[in-house]
Amino acid sequence: MEKPSVNKLREIINEIKVIILDLDKRQIFGLEKRENYFFKNHPDIMNQYPFLVSQLCSGTDTSMLDIMLRHIEEMETGEKTEKEVDVIIGEKLADSFLNLEPNKNI
Repeated sequence: MEKPSVNKLREIINEIKVIILDLDKRQIFGLEKRENYFFKNHPDIMNQYPFLVSQLCSGTDTSMLDIMLRHIEEMETGEKTEKEVDVIIGEKLADSFLNLEPNKNI
């Protein structure tokens, strides 16, 4: 299966967000209930993009997802190589999850 383009991923993300807004209106809350809703009513999206559905349904910060999309787009346009993007995203993940400070001994 071919990887989707950034534009396709953004379309899917927007579609998921619209469905989540509908779930809010229906007062369907909680990750498990929302994931089950997607499995039952949108199996195509859930089976192809389970990470996106879970991430967006969880309500957690999506800034890292936005960063990843921006960098994938840079790869698609030839601005950056996959290796460059891997390093940038790896550093951002390390910074955000490990909360490293410069010159700090671990």
